[in-house]
Amino acid sequence: LPMNKNKLISIIAICLLISNLALVAFILLSNHRPPPLDGPRELIIERLHFDADQIKEYDKLIENHRASMISKNEKMGQLKNQLYSGILQPSTSSDSLKSEIGKLQVEIEGIQLKHFEDINKLCRAEQKTYFNNLVGELARLFNGRQRGPRPL
Repeated sequence: LPMNKNKLISIIAICLLISNLALVAFILLSNHRPPPLDGPRELIIERLHFDADQIKEYDKLIENHRASMISKNEKMGQLKNQLYSGILQPSTSSDSLKSEIGKLQVEIEGIQLKHFEDINKLCRAEQKTYFNNLVGELARLFNGRQRGPRPL
């Protein structure tokens, strides 16, 4: 059966319209991403599937952790300023300052580790697997979050 030109053009137009609609739908759906999480707190709550009571306890842990970290980071900044100002005033003992900075860094890592252990204690048995999966990402999540001198 020969097809007339108008019928052929109509079929092509319908096919093009359908393919364009499919392409638009694909683009819109593929760009639909959940909003970014607001920092590690929300990520941890989501990944560990915390309930309302766990979130309250976690927020208390965060407050205590931040208080400890702020004081340590302030001290770290002071020590580093003393160390670097020693370039201009060589009478300052750089070895003792470096040793103090090292000890303080060990304390900071201890605070971080205890915070993560406390988070683990908040988890119920069924959440421990989620926590174990999250452990590998902890360093990346919290790396560079310390206040203090930034690279020049």
